[in-house]
Amino acid sequence: METGTAEFLDSMLARVEAAPNPRIREELLEAAQRDLTRLATIDSAVAGAAQFSALYIGSQLLMGKLLSNKLWANPSTLATQQGSIIRNSITQLLQHCLKYAF
Repeated sequence: METGTAEFLDSMLARVEAAPNPRIREELLEAAQRDLTRLATIDSAVAGAAQFSALYIGSQLLMGKLLSNKLWANPSTLATQQGSIIRNSITQLLQHCLKYAF
């Protein structure tokens, strides 16, 4: 791994760990996901690890949003438009899980 790439990854992790509150941590994780996806196209030496890490971060963010919503626990809301959003998010999370297998 090139020194610049290693420094970039270290600084990204340091920013996430130093986040003062959950909202800023979420924003930093979203930025990290975008940056890792971009890094995968730039540095072929870390492309696989960067893609996997971006997918993992995306899955964690999605799971956090699903769990914080609480609508998924109420069957009556699943018939509403909010329920459609929850179902789509769960489908997306399952697709991420399938990508982990390959």
